[in-house]
Amino acid sequence: MAQPHRRGPWWAGWRIGLALAGVLALPAAAAPDGVTYSRDIAPLLAASCQSCHRDGEIAPFPLTSYDDAYRRRHKLVRTVERRKMPPWPPVPGHGDFVGERRLADADIARLRAWLEAGAPEGDPRDLPPPRAFPALWSAGAPDVVLAPGAAFDVPTADRDLYRCFVIPTAFAEDRFVSVAEFLPGDRRIVHHVIGYVDTSGQAEALDRAIYIDAWDFHWQGSYTFRTPVPLPGGSRIDVEAVYDNSSRNRRNPTVPPRDVGWGQGTADEMCIAFVRTTVDSERLAHQPAYTGPLARQP
Repeated sequence: MAQPHRRGPWWAGWRIGLALAGVLALPAAAAPDGVTYSRDIAPLLAASCQSCHRDGEIAPFPLTSYDDAYRRRHKLVRTVERRKMPPWPPVPGHGDFVGERRLADADIARLRAWLEAGAPEGDPRDLPPPRAFPALWSAGAPDVVLAPGAAFDVPTADRDLYRCFVIPTAFAEDRFVSVAEFLPGDRRIVHHVIGYVDTSGQAEALDRAIYIDAWDFHWQGSYTFRTPVPLPGGSRIDVEAVYDNSSRNRRNPTVPPRDVGWGQGTADEMCIAFVRTTVDSERLAHQPAYTGPLARQP
């Protein structure tokens, strides 16, 4: 299912500045041992922000240059100090996850020190090499590409739209899947995609209980434990969700609040948990050779 997600107007994140009496705000010169963009901030933004904040990606602005960071320096520091960015809802101490995006306290302190020093650029020779990103597929060239038979045009409307696509594989025999990636035609309007396999299939990871204290509909994710957690036969997994449908909830989409029932829309009561499991006999590390007609040629 794919749900369009619409962003605000293109000008929503811009500020207007006034130059008075010809005075221009310029970046400060860095002290010899002070925090600079080139040496200290650029590597941090590359590692923690640029996967989304670069040209062609879903974020509303890039953070790939000194000018990008300097223009938004106050918003950047304020946002990371409030833990709004990078998006990582799980509370620390409730599991160790692959690909954790949460910034360390020392990283946030470094950004604050840079801002208070006047956001100096430093020596451009200290810049790290630009981070390399895949041109199309983040997991590398796929062996097989499956696509709907025809494109789907999303109508213009201020509402959620869920759409189910049935895509046959036409495989003549069982296949082992190690990585699956979805590539939407327009990343700006697709909020998330959920894929199902209608056979007995095999999963690659095991999710267990996780605690998120401030759920945000816009940041839904999948969390894979670094170390799979064994569960004895007959184990039970419970999911508990607490809804705040009051006027105190700043994320409440309806003001004043209204009665909410089950549904798949943004403003509905839509708690859904997907738990991936495997069994010991599946031999997940085994990768049999495949020489059929769909095999990738060297």
